[in-house]
Amino acid sequence: AQRLLTNTQALAHEMHRLYGRRAQVNYLGGHGRVLRETPLRDHQEVQLLSVSRLHASKRIDWMLRALAALRDDATLPAWRLHVAGSGPQRAALEGLAHSLGIAERVHFLGFVSDEQLETLYRLAHVFLMPARQGFGLPALEALYRRCAVVLNRESGVSEILEGTPWVLIAEAGEPAFAAALRSMLLRVRRPG
Repeated sequence: AQRLLTNTQALAHEMHRLYGRRAQVNYLGGHGRVLRETPLRDHQEVQLLSVSRLHASKRIDWMLRALAALRDDATLPAWRLHVAGSGPQRAALEGLAHSLGIAERVHFLGFVSDEQLETLYRLAHVFLMPARQGFGLPALEALYRRCAVVLNRESGVSEILEGTPWVLIAEAGEPAFAAALRSMLLRVRRPG
C-alpha cells in the first residue's frame, strides 16, 4: 500500500511497531445521526448501559465489582445496569453478579435488536466502556444519544474525547475505572 490510514495514534504506533510503516491518523466522525427523540430517563435511578460482546477483554467484571463496592454508598443515587450483548462470558458474569449480591440490579439482555438498542440508549444516563481497544466507537454512539460515558484510557477513542464534559476517562486499571464510575454517579444527576 502506498498509504496507511488508521483512526487513532495508538493504532498508528502499533502499525509502526508491527510493520515498520507510519500511518496517517484520521479520526472517525461518527454516524452523523442526531438523536431527535427525548431521552426516557428515570428520575429515581441512574440507568447504566454496556453494549459489547461478553468476552474477558471487555472487562464487564470490572463494572460488576465496582458497582458491588458502591452498592451501599448512601451518597450515591440508586442505579441499575443493563448489559446488552452475548458471548462466552455470559454465564460467568451472571454468576459473578449473583455472588457479589447485585444480581437484582444487573440485567443481562443478550443480543438486542437495533430498535431495542435505541430504547436502551434513550433510557441510559451513563454508558460504561472499560475495555482496552483500538478505537471504541460505542463511546461516540452513546454521546450522539446524549448519554454520558465512563471509559478506559486504554481505549483509543480517549484521544479525541479528552476534556469532553460528558466523558470521564479512567487511567489504566480496575481501581481507576471504579473511581471514575463513582465520580460519574455523583455528577450525572447534577444540573448541566
